[in-house]
Amino acid sequence: MIFSAGPAQQNRSVLNQLCQWIQKDPSILELSHRSDEFQNLLETCKKTLRELLDVPNEMEILFLPGGASYQFLMIPLNLLKKKAGYLITGLFSKLAYDAACAYGTCEVLYDNSDHPYDFSDFPEVITGDYDYVHMCLNNSIYGTKTPDLICDCPVIADVSSVLGIEKIDFSRYGLCYASAQKNFGLSGMSLVFVRKNLNFKGNVNPLISYQIQMECDSLVNTPPVLSIVMAYLVAFNLLQRKEMVVQENRQKAELFYEFLDSQEVFMPLVKHNRSIMNCTFKMKSIDDEQYFLKLCQKNNIIGIKGHKKTGHLRVSFSVHNTVKEVHDLIQFMDSCLHLFRTDE
Repeated sequence: MIFSAGPAQQNRSVLNQLCQWIQKDPSILELSHRSDEFQNLLETCKKTLRELLDVPNEMEILFLPGGASYQFLMIPLNLLKKKAGYLITGLFSKLAYDAACAYGTCEVLYDNSDHPYDFSDFPEVITGDYDYVHMCLNNSIYGTKTPDLICDCPVIADVSSVLGIEKIDFSRYGLCYASAQKNFGLSGMSLVFVRKNLNFKGNVNPLISYQIQMECDSLVNTPPVLSIVMAYLVAFNLLQRKEMVVQENRQKAELFYEFLDSQEVFMPLVKHNRSIMNCTFKMKSIDDEQYFLKLCQKNNIIGIKGHKKTGHLRVSFSVHNTVKEVHDLIQFMDSCLHLFRTDE
């Protein structure tokens, strides 16, 4: 079982289907991105994602090379004219802010770096003459969910961890972006959902221009073909059980948090604003955590080690992890409790 934050566990049936696409004669990898076959794939992929995620027609869906971090540059290059606002709620929102500062004036509107598990001082409303306000909806390193925001200017959202996990109200955002390897397949591609009437800058290189990428249907140059195939296969698979997906994702997190709260060996790091994608916790000592990780490895449980920035432990539930796998993980952790209990 794989519980990594990303690249994350994938559906084995989908991986088999991907192999079939590769092995066709001719293979999708051998066809021109201008061919009818690929054009049909691209349109079908967009249609399937739009239906699965309820993306409004006012937003275009782009398939862009590079992970979500590449969008840290594209966003200010396309939208930053006078001033942008950034909410720093974790490592990746801080990296987005740092990248944007090289291209114009950026203002930190909120920063909980010194208390990353606490959002009690988070602003409910932001007003001001900003070209956009950037936020990250889920902070995968800390295992926190950023509270909702009301803003009178375009909101740009990093939805990498929650795309496909939670229902996103796209009407609240001017642009949403996600790295594909979290829940929609392969690393090296970003899914970008961009409102067509945003106030874009002119004279932007076509390769990194949202406006031109929309006009060219993500085909300014050769797109990440295999990543698009995988995104389509994942989206099609999820669409078959659309009504259950979000419910199952929430159920997985609730089961795991209920277990964490029911004992004292594995201690949750987050009390409020808990992520349903990433669950972070610790044990009484680093030695205990290292021993537990060895037990996980011995039992083929992968991806439990916390991020290097925070240490400790983390379980991440991709959209492809099943409820049964969560039950199995809890059962395993429960069987380990007696190994760490000490009388005090």
